[in-house]
Amino acid sequence: MSVPTNTREWKEPGRRTLRRETILASDLQGAASWNGRSGSKRELGGEVTTHEIGVLRRDPSDLTSSSVGLSLSESKVLLTELQQRVVQTQIDEYVVCARVCTDCMRLRRLRDQRTRTLQTLFGTVRVAAPRVRLCSCLDTHGMGDLSFSPLSSVGIR
Repeated sequence: MSVPTNTREWKEPGRRTLRRETILASDLQGAASWNGRSGSKRELGGEVTTHEIGVLRRDPSDLTSSSVGLSLSESKVLLTELQQRVVQTQIDEYVVCARVCTDCMRLRRLRDQRTRTLQTLFGTVRVAAPRVRLCSCLDTHGMGDLSFSPLSSVGIR
């Protein structure tokens, strides 16, 4: 007879590998858990995206003055994940707007995507930073395949 389990995976800030935790169903009896989620809604189109940013588990029988609420390490992990989601969503929205050609109003094609590292008030965040091809309506004087990074105009290089 197999014991029901629940597996949780997460990535800690500054680590490249996923961490995995397997919880036996018997371990969860009587424990309270909270799921932290962040969501964003696009103004154009109304698309809603939800991301899980963390799960907290507390056993009520182990309640002490030091175990009430979030620990410093738990709050750092949650805040780091939330910051990552907020910054990447802001960048994604900005890039969508910057891809529209101001001359012909067509959507410019993406050339490639690179990773950039940003220093924020709440730590270092790695984000996807795409490069955009110049629109075909522009005369590039035979230069061929020219592209730019929309994020360079806001100081992200």
